[in-house]
Amino acid sequence: MPVAVLPYIFSMNIWSEVSIFGFNPGGLEDFLVNNLFLPAGGLLFTLFCCFKAGWGFDAFKAEMNTGAGTKFPGWIRYYLIFVLPVLIIIVFLQGLSGVARWIFGIISGAAVLLLYIQTIIAMIKGKNK
Repeated sequence: MPVAVLPYIFSMNIWSEVSIFGFNPGGLEDFLVNNLFLPAGGLLFTLFCCFKAGWGFDAFKAEMNTGAGTKFPGWIRYYLIFVLPVLIIIVFLQGLSGVARWIFGIISGAAVLLLYIQTIIAMIKGKNK
């Protein structure tokens, strides 16, 4: 972990003149983490918790409902499968909005969308067995 922050630290002093794709190393690291890794991680976590290829919604719901307190509703499964991934993809694409980043955004967004569609198809095929 300490090694991961070195580009950010160096971009404030000895690498202040370095530019990668129009960013200094700290700005590039900030862009990658905030606009790519966080939304992609949220999407993967959502898909992992909802599909049998991952943890599966039933196991996820059972884990969420252990202990006292409000229980996790079963109807929210459809929100987590169909609505939330689309919203995360929208946030992902908005993070990439910018004149210099539109090509990268289209390619990345298409890759994430294809991953989402492939996961839905795998879930449907798994139900039919």
